[in-house]
Amino acid sequence: MGWLATAATAAWCLCACDAGGEERAAHEPEPTSTEGPVAEPRAPEAAAIPSSALAPVRQPEPESAPSGPPEEGLTSTPQNGAWRAVDGDLPAVTGVLRRLREVPVVFAGRLIAVGEPPSFWSGRVVATQSLTYRVERAFAGVAPGERLTVHQTIVSGSPAARPDRPELVSALTRVGESYLVLAREPRGGRRLTAVPPSEATDALLSRVEAAMHGGATPTE
Repeated sequence: MGWLATAATAAWCLCACDAGGEERAAHEPEPTSTEGPVAEPRAPEAAAIPSSALAPVRQPEPESAPSGPPEEGLTSTPQNGAWRAVDGDLPAVTGVLRRLREVPVVFAGRLIAVGEPPSFWSGRVVATQSLTYRVERAFAGVAPGERLTVHQTIVSGSPAARPDRPELVSALTRVGESYLVLAREPRGGRRLTAVPPSEATDALLSRVEAAMHGGATPTE
């Protein structure tokens, strides 16, 4: 009988151990895996832009067009857009006076006829418009009362020509007005002007007279 009691006790202990093991296994947490999806790296946030960098960019002021002497013998008058000789020691007058001894014909004459304008600008072929005068005051190469036709070259961009078409500006084509004319020797049947005609003011004609007969060419 003793051995039966010992065997029963051993069986009971074995069952108790198995039950305890199962109970502990039920309460123990499952091991977590150290491996898993790798989180993607986050892009760095953009640096904040300082408010000073958002200020509007200051554009440079446009440079003003360089001022320079007008075409010899002419200057513009903003009031009426006319071209006239300038009184006083200005480059325009000086330019005309310096040409006096370089050309064979110099006179002040009244405009009596204006020719038709050309249909093209000067380029490989010279385009001109004719101007006919009756000489009133002769300085060189002509006599008073003589009728003389000269040709003014029509060049695109010249102040003597209209900006929109090959034609002289109205200030140079006023029939009945008196102009100072400097002309070259005839060539190819045309006598070209040395400079565009200028309004024949008394002050300008006095300076022309002094330069032609006084022997001194102004330098200022």
